[in-house]
Amino acid sequence: MKLLSFFKKRRQEEEVFEEREGRILPATSLLEGVSLEEVKASGLELIDYLVRNRGYSYQDIAKMIAQENGKEFASTVPEDVQRVGRVLISASTRKRYHYLPIGDVVVPKNVFEQFFYMFDEEREITAGEVSTFVYEKIMKVFKSAPITDVFIDAERDTYVISYKELGGGKRHYMTIAYEQGRKVIEHLKARAAMYSEVSITVSDMPQSGKIFYPELGLEIRIEFIPTTLGECASLRFLDVKGYFSATLEKLGYPPKVQAALREIAKKSQGFVLVGGPTGSGKSTMIKAVLLEVNPTEKVIRAVEDPVEVIVQGITHVQVNSQTTFADAIKSFMRANPDCIFVGEIRDSETAVRFLEAAMTGHLAFSTIHANDAVENLQRLAIKILEGGLFTERELYKIMASNLLASISTRLVKRKDRSGVVPLVELFIPDEEDRRLIEEGDFLALKHRLREKGEDLYTEGMRLVEQGIIDKEEVLKYLVEIKEA
Repeated sequence: MKLLSFFKKRRQEEEVFEEREGRILPATSLLEGVSLEEVKASGLELIDYLVRNRGYSYQDIAKMIAQENGKEFASTVPEDVQRVGRVLISASTRKRYHYLPIGDVVVPKNVFEQFFYMFDEEREITAGEVSTFVYEKIMKVFKSAPITDVFIDAERDTYVISYKELGGGKRHYMTIAYEQGRKVIEHLKARAAMYSEVSITVSDMPQSGKIFYPELGLEIRIEFIPTTLGECASLRFLDVKGYFSATLEKLGYPPKVQAALREIAKKSQGFVLVGGPTGSGKSTMIKAVLLEVNPTEKVIRAVEDPVEVIVQGITHVQVNSQTTFADAIKSFMRANPDCIFVGEIRDSETAVRFLEAAMTGHLAFSTIHANDAVENLQRLAIKILEGGLFTERELYKIMASNLLASISTRLVKRKDRSGVVPLVELFIPDEEDRRLIEEGDFLALKHRLREKGEDLYTEGMRLVEQGIIDKEEVLKYLVEIKEA
């Protein structure tokens, strides 16, 4: 149903409207083409929906509401206002202020809320209490929630706090006044400066840092991003209590994947690549496999950026301005480890040293950003060839003989929304696969994987047939394979 029709019908049915948004027609000109279903699906109040999805500012909307309803408009409210019910009343003029036409003066919603919630201690986040707000309303709330990231983004009149669910999907958390959001960013930056190289005086260039809350067992990896509307922040929550202990079974991997990875953990030489987007469980999978390698009996070295969780018995190295991934691998090789884990292959030198480790009697694991298991190999090859140390023919032959497995993984929502389940494309090459790798025929390799029913789509459809996930959860991760 179109909202305009809905509100007009309500207006005909009721002589007196209740004093709450949704029962009062804001302004007919604002509602053209907006459906009731759209607004409900957004999870936002109508005014917030119009701002975030229709390009209006709160001030624009307030002016239009005032004009259409014959009310006064003001961009601010007097300092002597008092909250009475759902309105603010000036002590001196007795005028009633609201962002809907239920008072004498219409004001922008963000301005109204900034004053309205000054009388509500739970929502008050003025300068003196911004630390409490961040701790209570962000850190404690999201510490144990099934999320990957929290975003604090500047808009024209407000800051919007949202989060990304485990398995994908951005969700709105709350909207706060612009000035309050700016103070939250300043507080986070000051705290990040205590634990990392973030500068509180820099606001015109991106900065990466971290924040610790030891009493919560929480580490925050934080990115500050300057935008045209104001500085924003992205927060990645990391649980730092105790050692990593999640097994492959506990993480929900299918029995055949568990069995294959346990066999790989017994190998003494070769490399394993795990690909997928950020937050898809790549490093978590590898650390579960490293537990199978058994750190009590094998020497295992890991280099990451950042070190998110620690596996007992493994030596973890943090990348910094003095130590790169490649530097750490070179150092590891001198100490004769049995197994190494490289957090991510980002550059040519790291890729070359990673392959050299796999060629020289070491079990090597790493992650790479790619769409599927075959593309993992293509991306690795591109990085290595950039170094100019190998010809294509030499490289493909080395990769073919040393590849143990290439894996693509995603975390997808369960159909019953009770959590997420791993979706895994596991490529363990057979003799024919190795021949195709040696020839550099990756397109044929991708088709062969699909024909064998071991590609991401087929694995996903098995979960669909079992009633575990919806088909849409599979399709959104796929890249079409073009016919040769």
